[in-house]
Amino acid sequence: MKLGGRWRSVPIALLVSAVVATLRFSGCSFVDLIDARAIDFRFVQRGVQPATDQVAIVAVDDRSIEELGRWPWPRPLQARLVDAIAAGEPSVIGFDIVQSEPTADLDREAILGSVADLGEASRLALERALEKQVAPDRALVEALRRSGRSILGYYLSFEEQAEGQPTEAALDTYALVRHQGTGHARQIPVALRAVPNLDSFRDQALGQSYFNVIPDSEDGMLRRFPMVIRLGDQFTVPLALSLARAHLGNPPSILASEDYGVSEVRLGDIVIPTAEDGKMMLNYRGPGRTFEHISAVDLLHGRVPASVLRDRMVLVGVTAKGVEDIRVTPFDGVFPGVELHATAIDNIIRGDFVWQPVWLRVLEVAMILVGGVAVGIVLAILRGWGGTAVAFALMLLYLVVSQWIFVERGYALSVLYPLLGMGTVFGVVNIQNYLNEERERRRTRRMLELYLSPSMAEFVSERPDRLNLGGDKRRMTVLFSDVREFTRMSEGMGPEELVELLNLYLGEMTDAVFATSGMLDKYVGDAVMAVWGAPLPNQDHASLALRAASDMLMRLDRFNREASQRGWPVLRIGVGINTGEMVFGNMGSKHHMALTVMGDEVNLASRLEGLAPIYGAAIIVSETTLREGGAAVSARELDRVRVKGREQPTRIFEVFLADTIDADYLELYAGGLAAYKQAQWRTAGELFSQALGKRPGDAAASLFVDRCRDLEASGSQEIDRVTEFTVK
Repeated sequence: MKLGGRWRSVPIALLVSAVVATLRFSGCSFVDLIDARAIDFRFVQRGVQPATDQVAIVAVDDRSIEELGRWPWPRPLQARLVDAIAAGEPSVIGFDIVQSEPTADLDREAILGSVADLGEASRLALERALEKQVAPDRALVEALRRSGRSILGYYLSFEEQAEGQPTEAALDTYALVRHQGTGHARQIPVALRAVPNLDSFRDQALGQSYFNVIPDSEDGMLRRFPMVIRLGDQFTVPLALSLARAHLGNPPSILASEDYGVSEVRLGDIVIPTAEDGKMMLNYRGPGRTFEHISAVDLLHGRVPASVLRDRMVLVGVTAKGVEDIRVTPFDGVFPGVELHATAIDNIIRGDFVWQPVWLRVLEVAMILVGGVAVGIVLAILRGWGGTAVAFALMLLYLVVSQWIFVERGYALSVLYPLLGMGTVFGVVNIQNYLNEERERRRTRRMLELYLSPSMAEFVSERPDRLNLGGDKRRMTVLFSDVREFTRMSEGMGPEELVELLNLYLGEMTDAVFATSGMLDKYVGDAVMAVWGAPLPNQDHASLALRAASDMLMRLDRFNREASQRGWPVLRIGVGINTGEMVFGNMGSKHHMALTVMGDEVNLASRLEGLAPIYGAAIIVSETTLREGGAAVSARELDRVRVKGREQPTRIFEVFLADTIDADYLELYAGGLAAYKQAQWRTAGELFSQALGKRPGDAAASLFVDRCRDLEASGSQEIDRVTEFTVK
């Protein structure tokens, strides 16, 4: 079924939406980045939420460094901090710090070898001194042993030339998780080396887990948290997951396949939503310090009671600005790195995640298609500002509903792609509508050029609001012209020749109309009807019509000279012009309409054209037309007449080309007409006879000579009499 013009926007909308939906599935890095930033804004729009009170951060902050010295602190001082935290009886302590280097980096054997000549007593003294150099590390080892609840963090490197161990040998077995599948999942991040804690520290801890975070490569924003990283043949888990496991008492498990990556990360009954690459989208609670921060120096000096840490998961990390463990998040451009782990723990233990499952993308594609087609339907029904308002309301509705789903249900629907689909449909359909309207405007202009001059046709087509198609009453001037005795003359011509003659003649007459900004109303056989003051109002409509009539006569004279060379008959025309109030608009039925003028004043112009042969005049105009536009034309009064269908009498005038009538003749004719109006029939007849002698064959003068003779014979005394015409 062929769709109507305006409904063509629906298949266009479907096609555009399908393209955007395909782009959503295939992905586009630039668009995906903008979409990710739009989802960032969802957090800001949602606002700050309270963080769990089960997590506390013991922060090595700027004040701690100012009072206790620059980081890293000596191991004995760190040992004191561990003891202070453990005194509060937290459920688990996690360190966002790696202890990978011994405090004393001394080569004991080399030193002892270089002093081989020392005596036995001196050598024993030197060995005891060297032994004291490693004692500081022992203080921290003992503190970790006493706490019995510490999990150490370590660092994974993804670079070939980085320092560290290339295998998993230095990692605890606790860092390994179950894996199902045919091989290593391809999309999971792969580390090449590990920078673990010293064995002496690791042996006293519950375990060690990585504290790596991986910002988005496009803009460095930290949106997703890696729950799985592969190192060699092992799958390691992050510090946050290990702390949650220790707190809840459930070992983590990971299910993965070679083809699809991570399919599930689970901690007991808690299923952690991740993408195929094992990354979880963080549900940020707010900017930095949304979680409780306890300054390390305050805890060490007893300013904060250790009891505030009881049964809580404690993260130890450096937040001092100079250490540069700062990340960029949707809420904050200087977000402490340790608080990322706190956020991940918060999401896990509360089960309050940001969900982006695979099926959500299918829903987004459906929204793209439905939204795009809906905009297409709206623009098919409503045009202009109405369609624009509803289309933008649909986009706003999607934003509001999707934001509600994000806040209340945690599903992060794409912001950009559905809006891109609807916005692209809006733009493409409007461009199509514009092109259609432009094409329709050109077609209308071509049609109007059949009635109007090209310049006016363009003006009207560009400003259709100026054209009241329903009917508009205004003051205008209408012209009728007809070829005298055309039927008799055409009898001796063949059809093809007759059509050629008529087309050439009508072309000349139409050009005269268009040259004066007139509107061609219609052709009726050899007759022409034209209007001035329509379709656009024009104050000079009367003078323009008179100028057009004079131009018609000049064009006709030139046409006759050329026609005589082809053996065609000489044409003579009669023109009637009247000015007055007329109705202009589309007249007709629902099946056929015509742009025309109607009214009593139109009928009068037609009657005046019919009087032209009687008075032997080429152009007859009403008194109104001559008064309003005849300042630059030569004219003489013909009579005072009452035409059929009109009660009011009308003075009529003949307009002729300048210098075509002798001035003496016009003087005699005017004198005869003045006497005629005073019922001086004899005097009038004599003057008309003298005028006729000056211009033999003048039909108007001859008509008045006969009329004066009859009136004198009848004895009539009627002054300024009216000539009655009872036929059209």
